[in-house]
Amino acid sequence: MSKFIKFLFILLLAQRVFLESAVAVDDPNFDTKTRILTIPRLTIDSAHFYTNVQIKLSADCKWKFLTRSESSLRVLEKASLFLIQDEWIGLSSLAPLKAHYMLERHTNQFSGGASFSVGGASGNPCKSVEDITIPVEVVQKFLQMLTRSPLEKGHYEPKITHTDDYPSIKITLQTDTGIVAFFTQSQGVGHVPWGVTFEKTTYVINSDIPAKALEILKPYLKKDERLESLSNGCRNSAK
Repeated sequence: MSKFIKFLFILLLAQRVFLESAVAVDDPNFDTKTRILTIPRLTIDSAHFYTNVQIKLSADCKWKFLTRSESSLRVLEKASLFLIQDEWIGLSSLAPLKAHYMLERHTNQFSGGASFSVGGASGNPCKSVEDITIPVEVVQKFLQMLTRSPLEKGHYEPKITHTDDYPSIKITLQTDTGIVAFFTQSQGVGHVPWGVTFEKTTYVINSDIPAKALEILKPYLKKDERLESLSNGCRNSAK
C-alpha cells in the first residue's frame, strides 16, 4: 500500500512542477490508524524540499491533500495537557463569573482540577474547587473537533454588538511541538470569530467549531451547576 501511495504522489508531483527530474520521497510515514501519509521531505535533482505535506487516504484509496488547518492542528490529537479559562464579566453583582480547568492525560482518562468563582468584583468572591475526570475517548473527540477549525491569517477582532456582556474563553493545549492557544472575546452563540495562536502565528477562525468542541466536554465540566450554586450562596450571604 505505501509503495503504491508513494508512486501516485511522485507522478502527481512530477506533473505539477513540469519537471523531467529525479523525484523521490524521503522517509514517508503512513499512519494506519488515521490513514494519513506524511511526506517530510522531497528530493528533486538532488535538491531537498522540507514540505511536511500530508495526504489523507480513505478506505477505498481515494485521497486528498490536507488543508493548512487539518495538517497544522493535527498535533492536538496527542495533546498531553490542556487548560480552559472560561470567564464572563458584565452588569451584575455576581460578576465576574469564572471557571478554570487544568486536565492532564493519563492512560484511560484526562484528570485534574477545576476552580469556580462568582462575585469577585465585590472583593469577597464565592469560590469552590472540584476534581474533574473525563474519559480519554471523550477528550479525543474534543481534540479532533478542534483540528477541524478553519484557519485564516489575519488580525483577530472580537464581535461585540452590545454593552455589559463580555465573555472571555481560552483553551490552551500542550502538544509535542509546543503550545496551541484558542481564544475568543466575541459575544453571541458560538462566540464567532475565534482566534488561535501556534507556531508564533495568530489565525482567525470564522466558525463555531471551538465552541462545539467545548460542548463535547460540557457534561463533565460541572460549570453550570457549580456557578449556579455559588451564585445562590452569594445572594444569600448578601441578605
